[in-house]
Amino acid sequence: MTIRNRITLWFTLLVTVLMLISVTMAWLGTRDRLYANLHAELQSKVEKIQEVYDGMVFTQQQLRPDLKFNPVVPELLSEIVAREGHSSQYGSFMQLSTLDGRVFSRSFNLGQKRLPFQQPGITQVEKFKINQPVATRVLYASRLIQIQEQVPITLQIALPLTELDRILQQALLWHVLELAVLIILAILMGQFLSRRALAPMVSMTEEVQAMEADQALDRRVDLSKLSPDEIHELARTFNGLLDHISESLELQERFIADASHEMRSPLTVIRGHAQLVRKRGREHPELIEECLENVIQETHRLERLVTDLLILVRSRQSDPPDQELDLVALLRQILNEYQPLHPQIQARLPDQMLWVQGDPDALKRVVINLLDNALRAIGPEGHIELSVRELGAQAEVIVLDDGTGIEAQHLPNLFKRFYRVDTARSRADGGSGLGLAISKEIIEAHGGRLAAQSEWGQGSQFVFWLPLLADPPEDGPAPSWVLKN
Repeated sequence: MTIRNRITLWFTLLVTVLMLISVTMAWLGTRDRLYANLHAELQSKVEKIQEVYDGMVFTQQQLRPDLKFNPVVPELLSEIVAREGHSSQYGSFMQLSTLDGRVFSRSFNLGQKRLPFQQPGITQVEKFKINQPVATRVLYASRLIQIQEQVPITLQIALPLTELDRILQQALLWHVLELAVLIILAILMGQFLSRRALAPMVSMTEEVQAMEADQALDRRVDLSKLSPDEIHELARTFNGLLDHISESLELQERFIADASHEMRSPLTVIRGHAQLVRKRGREHPELIEECLENVIQETHRLERLVTDLLILVRSRQSDPPDQELDLVALLRQILNEYQPLHPQIQARLPDQMLWVQGDPDALKRVVINLLDNALRAIGPEGHIELSVRELGAQAEVIVLDDGTGIEAQHLPNLFKRFYRVDTARSRADGGSGLGLAISKEIIEAHGGRLAAQSEWGQGSQFVFWLPLLADPPEDGPAPSWVLKN
C-alpha cells in the first residue's frame, strides 16, 4: 500500500470515528430529549387528574358539606379528555382503578380494552395490544391519586411511542446518510491532501530516479522548489549524503590512482632488471648480482607500501582501542630501542605515569613514524627531542627537531595520503607518503588529534594529544606489553 493510500485510509478512519462519536451523541441527545418530553407530559397528566379531584372535593365541601365525597366517578376521564381534546402530542391512554385493581373509569380511546394493573410508582416501556392487532410500544406509568380523607385511587397512563420511534428511526437514517456522505468526502479530501502533501516527495523521487538512471552523482535535489518543512530537511540531508558519497568516491579513486602510481614504480624497476638479466645475464654474469640486489630492494619497498596500505585500511575498520597503558612507559621502550642507534634523539619524560586507553602497537607506530621523519630531516649534527607532559585532561606528546623544516605551502597537505614534501628524497629512502596519514588515522581512532608546526630552515614540531583516563589504575608493575621487543 502506498503512503498516499495509507494517509487517506488513516484520515478517513479518523473522520469516521469522530463522526460516529458525533452522530451517536446527537442521536442519544435527541432520544433523551424526546423521552424527557414524554415524562413531562406523563407528569402533567397525573397533576391534571390530581387537580380535578382536588377541585371536586373542594366544590362538594362548599356545596354539600354533609355528603361524603365518592371518588369513583366512571365518567371522569372521558369528561377530562373531551374537555381538553383527544389529540395530544402523542395521544394517551388512561384509566382509573381502585387499589384492588377494579377499573371504574377509562379514556374513551381505550374502548372496551383495559390497561394492565400494576402497583403505583412504576414507570417503564412495555408492549400492549391497544385497539391494534399488534403490540404497541408505550411508556407505561402507574401513580397514586390522593383524595382528602379518602382511600387513594390509582391512575394508569400509557403514552404510545410510535411517533417517537418514527422520529428516532428517521433521525438515525439521516445520520447514517450523513455519515456515508462524510466518509466519501473524507476519502476524496484525503486523496487531495495526501497528493498535495506528498507532491514534493514525488518530485524529489523523480529527481533521484533520474539521477540513478543517468548515474549523475554530481546532480542534487533542487531545494528551491521545496517549502521549509520536513521534506526540505530530508532533501537537504540527502544532498549532504550525496556530497559525502561523491567525496568518498573521489578520495577512493584518488587513493587507487596514487596507490597504483606508487606500485608501478617498483614493479617497473623489477621488470626492467628482470628483462636486463634475461637479455644480458649470460654475457655479463656480474649484472645478475646487481640486478638481484635492486629487485630485492624494490620488493622490500613494495612490501612496505602494501603493509602501509593495509594498516591505513584497518585503522578505519578496527574497533576503538580498550587497553589501558602507561604512555610514559611506552615512550621509554621506544627510546631504549632507538637511542643506541640514534644518539641524537633526546628525551624529556616525567616520572609520573600517564594512563591512556589505546592499542600500544598502533601508538608505537605513530611515534616511530614521527621519529623516522625527524631523522630524515636533520643533518649529522642535528638533534631530536621527544617529550610528553600532562596538559589538563590530555597527554601531549611532542617530537621536535632542528632539521631543514617544511615550507608553509606543504603544511596543509602533510597528512594526506601519498603526499611527499621532497618526492625525490622520499623515493630514494623508501618512503611511501603514507606514514603521516596512518599516524593521523591512528590518533583520531584513539580520540586524539595530530598537528604539525614548521618553518623552513627552523626545524619542525609534531604534536599529538590523547585523552587521559578519568579513573587511572593504581600504580603497580609495568604492564606486560612494555617487556616486548
